[in-house]
Amino acid sequence: MATRIFYIEPFLIKPERHFIETSLAIYYHLSKQDKFQFFIVGNKNLTPEVKDLIPEVVPAISQTVFEDLENKGNSFFEDLVNLDKIYHFTPEDFLTVPTAYENQIIAVNKFAKYKRHLMPKVAIQIHVLFPPVKDSNDVLKRSFRIFWRKRLKDAFRNLPPTVSMWTTESKQLNKDYKAVSGLNVGMLPVPYLMLISDLKKKRAENIRIGFLGEGRQEKGLHLLLRTIEEINKQENSFSFFIQNNNPRGFSDKELNDMLALLEKVKKYKNVEVVDGGIPPVEYHKVLSSLDCVVLPHNPANYCRRVSGILIQASMYNIPSIVSSGTEEEISIKDGKTKGLVFPYDINSANKTVENLVKALKAWTTVKDSISKIVLPSIEYLRKHNSAASYLSKIMSPYPELRKVAKTINKTR
Repeated sequence: MATRIFYIEPFLIKPERHFIETSLAIYYHLSKQDKFQFFIVGNKNLTPEVKDLIPEVVPAISQTVFEDLENKGNSFFEDLVNLDKIYHFTPEDFLTVPTAYENQIIAVNKFAKYKRHLMPKVAIQIHVLFPPVKDSNDVLKRSFRIFWRKRLKDAFRNLPPTVSMWTTESKQLNKDYKAVSGLNVGMLPVPYLMLISDLKKKRAENIRIGFLGEGRQEKGLHLLLRTIEEINKQENSFSFFIQNNNPRGFSDKELNDMLALLEKVKKYKNVEVVDGGIPPVEYHKVLSSLDCVVLPHNPANYCRRVSGILIQASMYNIPSIVSSGTEEEISIKDGKTKGLVFPYDINSANKTVENLVKALKAWTTVKDSISKIVLPSIEYLRKHNSAASYLSKIMSPYPELRKVAKTINKTR
């Protein structure tokens, strides 16, 4: 039996966020070949809009990755069993789970015992060390970090050799998972498409600054809102595009304060706010229209997290303003991306806002020179963060799959 490829994304529900972006990249690439069967598997609750974009998508996964942290892998295990009843997995098959955490690791281990000698090859990718919880500030607690490191260590026990483990290309995250798992953990790029080919921008009077993505507390939308409030007390040449998508990870007071401030900021003439998700083509149009992306990420979280938005912005040659102490800062200093780094004060939101105000003002003096620079790494980023690159790497631990990847990636 020929190899079949199953791309299983528990978060593939709506046509938004990087889950649809990466799924589309894989789908478009695999659709160009006809030698191997492939299946894009999403959540059971996926919307008709996802089916419009990926007509053959299989709705089969019951829970998102962090939906029930005490599930012990039971839900995902049952989903794998149900898929097995339909597709009858064999050792020639290849399953990749591009977004995973403890439940998915435990479930795959259970599934290996269930399938025994008929176990397919499975690749699991993890994006974070600590799970998102109601209050994002829990990550600052030593007891919280010790607790989750121990749970993850237990989850990794007795994984069969047919299962490969991967992180994003955060060296710190990868180092942490090698320590926690005791395994050889690889690093994978994030596969993205460029949906807008004409990158020429019409010159505008205002400098267009954008905040895109979901509204988790550690991503810093509340800090940008306060920054806009301060900047708009003075004459300025900025316009702002803000995506407000599912804000969470705040304490109740923090959330109420943030939403009240958002309502105030919405009334400014130089601010455009879009609530909720943005479909892929529209999202890329917005992204490519920006002069700069602001990523005021908390380094307590983003010292080991890769920003997909930074990667996408860089692929469009759009600079970013990023927090110190993050993977984004390393990327800019290494010359992979371009932009400014502002000091993030983990102990003082007021100081962080003050520093971000200064960074935006500084941007007005350097934007023209920075915007004219096209880094040599831009073309590399576009090639590296592609479906072809992703599939080559994730199949590389399996000798028989290297030939499959080579064959697929020859197809254009």
